[in-house]
Amino acid sequence: MDSLFLLTQNSGKILGPIAKVLGYLMNAIYVFMDKFLNIQNVGLTIIVFTIVIYFCLLPLTYKQQKFSKMSQIMNPEIQAIQKKYKNRRDQASVQAMNEETQAVYQKYGVSPSGSCIFMIIQLPILFALYRVIYNVPAYITNVKNTFDGLVTGIMGTAGYQDTMNSFLTSVSEKNSVFRGITLNFSGSSQQAHDSIIDVLYKCTSSNWTLLQDKFSGLSDVIASTQSAVEHFNNFLGINIVYSPKTIIATSFQEGHYVLIILALLVPILAALTQFLNIRLMPQAANNGGQQEAMASQMKMMNYMMPLYSVFIVFFLPVGVGIYWIAGSVIRSLQQFLLNKHFDKMDLEKVIKENQAKAAAKNKKKIEKKGVAGEQIANAAKVNTRNIQYKSMADKAASVSRKDTTPDTGKKYKEGSMASKANLVKDFNNKIQNREGIVMDFIEFTGKTVDDALTNALVEFGVTSDQIDYDVLEKGSSGFLGFNSKPAKIKARKKYTVADHIKNFLSQVFAAMGLEVEILINASAEEENVYDVELKGAEMGVLIGKRGQTLDSLQYLTNLAINKHSDTYTRVKLDTEDYRKRRKDTLENLAKNIAYKVKRTKKAVSLEPMNPFERRVIHSALQNDRYVSTHSEGDEPYRHVVITLKRQ
Repeated sequence: MDSLFLLTQNSGKILGPIAKVLGYLMNAIYVFMDKFLNIQNVGLTIIVFTIVIYFCLLPLTYKQQKFSKMSQIMNPEIQAIQKKYKNRRDQASVQAMNEETQAVYQKYGVSPSGSCIFMIIQLPILFALYRVIYNVPAYITNVKNTFDGLVTGIMGTAGYQDTMNSFLTSVSEKNSVFRGITLNFSGSSQQAHDSIIDVLYKCTSSNWTLLQDKFSGLSDVIASTQSAVEHFNNFLGINIVYSPKTIIATSFQEGHYVLIILALLVPILAALTQFLNIRLMPQAANNGGQQEAMASQMKMMNYMMPLYSVFIVFFLPVGVGIYWIAGSVIRSLQQFLLNKHFDKMDLEKVIKENQAKAAAKNKKKIEKKGVAGEQIANAAKVNTRNIQYKSMADKAASVSRKDTTPDTGKKYKEGSMASKANLVKDFNNKIQNREGIVMDFIEFTGKTVDDALTNALVEFGVTSDQIDYDVLEKGSSGFLGFNSKPAKIKARKKYTVADHIKNFLSQVFAAMGLEVEILINASAEEENVYDVELKGAEMGVLIGKRGQTLDSLQYLTNLAINKHSDTYTRVKLDTEDYRKRRKDTLENLAKNIAYKVKRTKKAVSLEPMNPFERRVIHSALQNDRYVSTHSEGDEPYRHVVITLKRQ
């Protein structure tokens, strides 16, 4: 059986490379301190190493704390979204909630993973560091060289194999740290050399005394090596190779009670420094309800993490505890400075900068997709999820009375397509007259303006960019709580494109006597495009022959939505997955007709189709080597012609 921790670097696919990098860094620090400061101490090396690591992680620390700070501001909007979709577990609602939540994160320029990415990075470093500290000679060259003289002397002693095995058996009975090690003499002399170093590195004072008894001829070399090892492994009187648990057990047997106290201080300091670090971290805002429950859980975690530190540090080598304590102290110092920085930061300015960055990022994505420059410019002015209109009064002023006055002189047969088409004009009149479109202002109060705004967001079930509000009274806390005045605002929900679409279609379906569920989602692939899914018991009526009724309804909806909009918005209607089924049908038709053209060598004209269906035909055959397609005729009789290519 090979040793669990042979004097070779860890070969794990994940921890191995990390341990190697950490080993290179620790070796460089040790060599620097030895050469320029004449300090040979692994414990101090770990502290300097920790400072370097946390300096490198400072950008991530800043990002994490920025997320915590922004979370306090985002919380009302996130809470409003959660209330909006409460008790709605269908796939569309869950997807919409996730998308709206993600939009809030983008708005404030933070990542949802910002709060945990620091810990995720920390864990592999911690585990890899354990490997390095447990087997320092494998990574720090100067430490390994310290053992060379003694190991050469041991291997030059007759019967050293049996002697070392006897020594290992004796020390393993009292100390479990040796039980995972097996001396390997079956291979090369280098393996035996490394195995001996691996044993010697973990020796205590009593173990060195026993080794002198086993190799009495090497007493001087053993003594000098012991002195050197205890020098670079000693940190404030304790050996960093051993865990506090091992030190306490060994020291109790040997009567070294001072070492027991020092060993106990390691996990205690780890807990205290961890607690200090947690207390300095920004706490999430508590707005009652679910947030209050989350705050209670976080409070519990604030006490559990220090206890967890005690557990971890108690069973791992003291060197790991030094890293843990030094890391907590450094994080606490960083946290203190970051808190000062965030207190002076203009958060409103930061939010605007984040929004500008998000807009630029979206613009680049659009450019990569090949969208025209004019479309990009228009898309940059709006948010795909929350398109905000200008004042309806301003829009009404820009529209002539001729365009918006209903034609009451004409009579339409009830249920006819003409009567349904006239709903577009009626709908536009309602926009101009502001009937049921723009909500009246509602007053909200709270301890502060932010609290009053939170109450408004929760009531409307929207985010902050979806309401208009004015501050009526800023409120005051009074003196010691006496004579306090609540803050007061008036707010109303903005009318979005999605509201516009749903309102129009609801009127159409009401006139048709249909009960239809309307699900609206902004397209994830295209700007200013909304996908509308219609669900109900009589969807065949809406589809019509070859989708003509659905196409007509889609056309009317687009007319109504874009009548008074500065930016063109495209609405796509679908029900019972008709568009996909129709597309599959047309693609099969295209392939069959193409086969017919190839066989007969005669062109075939298809029946008149709308632009969408013609594009499907063209797309299905565009890569066919033997046929070509083109459109002929005028709307509504324009059709596709499939012809044989000239060879």
